[in-house]
Amino acid sequence: MSIKELYNFYYGIPHAHTSYSDGFQTPTDAFLYARDKGLDFLIVTEHSRHLTSSTLNFDKTINISGSKNPKWDMLRLEADYINSKYIDFIAMAGFELSTDFSDHINILNSNEIIGKKCKSTADLYRWLTLNKDCILSFNHPFRINKILNYCPNLNKYINLFEIGHGAPPRPYTRCLDLFYKALDKGWHLGAINGQDNHINNWGDYDNVTCVICKTLNHNSIIEALRSRRVYSTESRSLKLTYKINDHWMGSIIKVKANSPLNFYILAEDRINNIKNLQIISSKGQILDQLNSNNTSTIDWQVTLISNASNWYLIKVTHCNDKISVSSPIFIENS
Repeated sequence: MSIKELYNFYYGIPHAHTSYSDGFQTPTDAFLYARDKGLDFLIVTEHSRHLTSSTLNFDKTINISGSKNPKWDMLRLEADYINSKYIDFIAMAGFELSTDFSDHINILNSNEIIGKKCKSTADLYRWLTLNKDCILSFNHPFRINKILNYCPNLNKYINLFEIGHGAPPRPYTRCLDLFYKALDKGWHLGAINGQDNHINNWGDYDNVTCVICKTLNHNSIIEALRSRRVYSTESRSLKLTYKINDHWMGSIIKVKANSPLNFYILAEDRINNIKNLQIISSKGQILDQLNSNNTSTIDWQVTLISNASNWYLIKVTHCNDKISVSSPIFIENS
């Protein structure tokens, strides 16, 4: 059975802001705007220090009183309100945490919030042990141009890495080399693309994250993010299937040394034709490449031999030089 028969492709933004922190308008405005722009989901991730401030700024059609953290509660209520009205769009809430050890980290799927800057990985881990359902992502790593050393305790929570970032008025930046370094350090990370919107342009641009899941609902999106069954794309019309030995992108699989790795890649884009596909591994090494005549569909099957624990991802280059990058599949020798 093909992935098409099991899963659908949903496009959205996992990193955005409104006036509840340092952006414009309200989360409700952002969700409605993103839906009108054809996105399937939007995760509003306000700066946590703003969400715990005393200033109450919210959509007047929704009311809450007596709240300790009014903006944080309003953000989640507004997401729930949108989800009660529409079945073709998912509104989600998260927060962006400032740290002393890795710039900013988004925290998703949380009922609680950290109201101040996080000083150490130990502090973050202690909080996560009490909030075990959270999913974390490394945001705009180019700002500090370094990668946090591998932390086994945090590895099971930090699932995502923003390899593409930005929307006007901020420049768009790719972070592929830093992504490769993070993977080489041992992190198990999925590839996402965040617009980090700070004005009312949620979904005006094509750099988005695609989640691959069965149905469009909150739990399915969370499961896909946690499983790293996601990819970063600069073309929201790309459908990218990537498997090794029938395991989807994001999987961690155990194989014996010198065993065959059967790659299956299907890239389809009806708008931005495809120039080539590359299989990329440690240190950004290109292991194999398939060129095309700027076609809309490439179906590629190739076998490589496993000789060590490693990661493998797919990079798609489009005819207009847009790129899309799958989450890796991680091979562990058994």
